[in-house]
Amino acid sequence: MISPSDTVQNINTSARLGPCASGSNYAKTSAAIEKRRADGIHHQIMTKISQIRSRIQALFPRLPRVRSIAKLVLNPERYELVPRSLFAERLDSMLREPGFFFIQVGAHDGVRFDDLYGKVTRINCSGIVIEPLQRYFRRLKANYEDYPGVVPLNVALHPTLESIELFHINPERADQLEPWAHGIGSVNPFHHTRSATSQDCISSTEVPAMPLSAIISQHEVKRIDLLQIDVEGFDLQVLEMIPFGQIRPRLIKFEVTNMDDASKAKAFHLLEVNGYQISIEGEDAIAILK
Repeated sequence: MISPSDTVQNINTSARLGPCASGSNYAKTSAAIEKRRADGIHHQIMTKISQIRSRIQALFPRLPRVRSIAKLVLNPERYELVPRSLFAERLDSMLREPGFFFIQVGAHDGVRFDDLYGKVTRINCSGIVIEPLQRYFRRLKANYEDYPGVVPLNVALHPTLESIELFHINPERADQLEPWAHGIGSVNPFHHTRSATSQDCISSTEVPAMPLSAIISQHEVKRIDLLQIDVEGFDLQVLEMIPFGQIRPRLIKFEVTNMDDASKAKAFHLLEVNGYQISIEGEDAIAILK
């Protein structure tokens, strides 16, 4: 038996769906109705999100610290999660161990161009920092003055020569250049051309040199947890000076951005045959002793 309410409902449904709403057409029309409903819900949600965004933006002038977080919420496509550095993880782990010892080749003034200084001074560990150019070495020595376990050396590394010529920024022109230009000193007289630095801004200085093995012997180094190298294209030659038969650094970091493909291949092979696993992080290679 059909009740009056059923009749009214059927009439309303027919009016909504039209005279041709039967069979497959009925299903299609029903789907269209559901889609409009979903679109309406979506519109309501987006309106609410827009209101929330407006409220967050209103906080900017009063709460500067909220600004960076709010920008992440409002424009998530502009941000990405950056994986933690393998080098940083391994170094932080080793720094928690007693007796940590490091050698930094090309230390500059100790604080510019990398964050190693902050890490090693925080635990007051021991090490050797090497910088051949006198004007940077003076700052390096001053920066480590309160850390007697770290020995600054004013010398360059070379496997055979007792002195070498370094090509670097002319101190009288340094103020005219970007800060990074202070770090392009190299044994290569044409290294500055990689950064489009004018020849007029380059000077050369003869500095004392010695092999890495001599430094290790003179300072009676028995353990190297970290060997960090930044010598503007001379990295392969420094790696070849490591006396692997005598001592093997647990962690090695060196620049590859200034090495050609042949030098990279040779460096990687040298490390692999001596038991290292190699990965690339930005402009550097990280070698971890297996």
